[in-house]
Order: sequence, then structure tokens, then C-alpha cells
Amino acid sequence: MTVEQAVGIWEESGKPIIYLGPGENCFGLEKLLSHRDINERHLAAVKKWLEERQR
Repeated sequence: MTVEQAVGIWEESGKPIIYLGPGENCFGLEKLLSHRDINERHLAAVKKWLEERQR
């Protein structure tokens, strides 16, 4: 899945806050995914969120 597709799904869902871990939330998926050194745990949390939306 491309970044554009992931952001599209997030936007269609109303741009919800994505829980990334204890005390960490994503308020802007496009900004999070634009970083070159994205935390692997954050990426896994976004992937899980996207998979749940595609069911």
C-alpha cells in the first residue's frame, strides 16, 4: 500500500486519532508517514489500524 492510499483511507475515516503506544497518538498520518526515520513500532500500529479498516 502506498502512503497516498493509507492517507486516503485515514481521511475517508474522518482523520481519527491513531493510537501508537503508551502516551503516543497520531493526529496527522500524512505527517507521520512523511518522516524518513519512522519508528518501527509506530509503523506497525498504523499497519494494524489500516488492516482493521479493510475488514
